Order: sequence, then structure tokens, then C-alpha cells
Amino acid sequence: MGKERISAQQMGLMIYTTVVFSAILDIPSITGQVAGKDLWLSPLWASFVGLVMLQVMFWLDRRFPGETIVQYSGQVVGTILGKALSAVLLFYFLHVNSLILRGYGEFLVGVFLEHTPAVFIMGVMTALVGYAVRSGVEVIGRLAQLFIPFTLLIWAGLLFLTASDWDVRHVQPVFENGIGPSVRGALVPAGWFADFILLSFLLPFVSNRKDGKRWGMLAWFSILMTMAATNLVALFLFGEMVATFNYPFIEVVRYIDIGEFFQHIDALLLAVWVVGSFVQITVFHFGVVLGTAQWFGLDEYRFLALPVGVLLVLFAEWVAPTLQELNQFLGSTAVVWNGFILMIPLGIGLLAWIGNRGERGKGVNGFYDG
Repeated sequence: MGKERISAQQMGLMIYTTVVFSAILDIPSITGQVAGKDLWLSPLWASFVGLVMLQVMFWLDRRFPGETIVQYSGQVVGTILGKALSAVLLFYFLHVNSLILRGYGEFLVGVFLEHTPAVFIMGVMTALVGYAVRSGVEVIGRLAQLFIPFTLLIWAGLLFLTASDWDVRHVQPVFENGIGPSVRGALVPAGWFADFILLSFLLPFVSNRKDGKRWGMLAWFSILMTMAATNLVALFLFGEMVATFNYPFIEVVRYIDIGEFFQHIDALLLAVWVVGSFVQITVFHFGVVLGTAQWFGLDEYRFLALPVGVLLVLFAEWVAPTLQELNQFLGSTAVVWNGFILMIPLGIGLLAWIGNRGERGKGVNGFYDG
């Protein structure tokens, strides 16, 4: 474990992909149902949660260098409670990853592969993910570095190609019903920023640690811009009708029609989204597998990749029988679930800070740097 290394840039790309790729498909519809035409502002309010989480995770990494939250939680709150909180976090990541995997399968079946069983699609993806995790975090980092910049360029190009059909009047008037709708619309995307907890499983492997926070901040800002731009372009094209689509971004891409030669490019979106989803699911799976190995006190984690992958597919089959139930969960119960999870690292960070202040008061050197 200790010999594996990733760069700060790779870490930033991995955490960016982990948070944002499923949001590209779901966020315009989910936030539009609550925020209406102010849906493009909801990611801004949600991003403050991500900024706080980012600061907490980097401070904890400085306080407990080279350790994950599974390892240092016991030092802060005691062994038994630390084990219990770590188990909750690992279950959360497995659950979230099963939702992402289920959404991936439902999207491919609903839009492109109507006659293919979703469980087959999910099984193939999980097999590839398991192989990547068995290869180690360095391989995952290189995959992110290779594919994600390319997919971002295509995503930005697809948005730009719809510019001729934008109607900016759909944004007006801003705050027609006050700030409340956009803030309520931020509850779901704020939960996505809970995935910043995965930084705890990546930071111990970062080689150029001095650049880590800079790339973390860049990832946070890029997530905010991606969410806001996706919502804004969907609003420009569809107005408040955006909330009626299951996958607004696929409808955005279908708007592209340049002359007689550049149209029906859904397959290009499919290629971008599949690659991004692969990296996203892989990072989540790595966190679960590594954390599980550490929870049991094992020296090696890779052999758990495929067994936990089987569990992931089973969860994905169980967690949401239909697309409607999946979307309903994301817009309701998931808000409470994510909020509860956010409290765990925040509470650990607060207790560690209090304990560290006490040590400093007694003349004991800590890692706190002000």
C-alpha cells in the first residue's frame, strides 16, 4: 500500500469525476423541480458545503498524515465508535456507488440499449472496475489523467454547439420568488459534495503533497462550474420544462443540428459519459475496498476488489427497482442520508481540532498549522 503514488493533478481529476459525472445527467431535472428558473444558482449554494468539506479533509490529512478516515477515526472518538462510524461511511460509499451503477445501467437501457438486461450492463462495468482497482490506485490515477480532460473538452464542445438555440430570456426574472427556491434546490447537489470524504482515501497516496490543496480547490471550482453550466444551458434551451425530462442533458445534445452533416451525435455523448462513469465508479470502489481492508486490519486490499464488486452489483439490483424510484430517492431520502454522512467527518474534524488545541496548550507539538 505504501509504495503506490499518484500526483496531485491525478487526485484532483479523480475527485472531480467522482462528484460530477452522475450530476451531469440528473442535476438539471432534480434542481429544476424545486428551483424553477433559478436552478442554475443552486450549485453555487451547494458548493459552499463542498468548500467546507474540502478544508476539513485537508486539515485532517495534515493532522493524521498518511492515514485514511478509517484509520484515524478511532484515535479521535475511540476504537469502538471509530469502527462504527467507519462502517457507516463504507456502507454509504457502497450504497452511493450502487446508485451510480444503477443509474448507469438504467440510462444505457432507456436511451441506447433497450433490449439489453440492465444487470448484464452493470456486471460488465463492475468487472472492468474490479480489474482496475486490483491494478492499484496508480492505474486509476493514470486512467483519470488520460480520459477526463478529453471528455471535458467534448462536454464543453457539445454545450457550445447548442448556442444558436439559446434563449437567455428563460433566466429572467432572477429570484422571481425570492432566494428560497434556489436554496432548496441546492439540497440535493450539496449532498454530492459529501463525496469529498473520498479525499481521505486518496491524499495518503499523493506524492507532491504541497500541490494537493491547489488541485483540490481547482477540482471544487470545476465541479461548481460544470454543474452551473449544465443547468444554465438546459434552462436556455427548455426553460422551466427542463424539470420534466428524465435526462435533460441528452435532450440538450439532441438539439445539435449543424447543416446536413453534424447531427444525431448521441453516440458521442455516450462515449464521454461511459468513460467518465467508469472512472467515477472505480474511485468509489477503490475507497470501499481500501477502507474495508483497513477496517479489518489487512495489509493488502486488492484481493477484495472482485468480491466487493459482486456485492456492488447485488446492491445495484436491490437499491432501486425502477428509474422512477431511483429519481424519487435522489430527490427526497438521499438529502437526509447525505446530510447525516456529512456530519461524520465534520464531527471528527471538530473533535480532532479541540483535542489538538488541548495538546498545544500543554506544550505538545501537533500538526495544526493555524
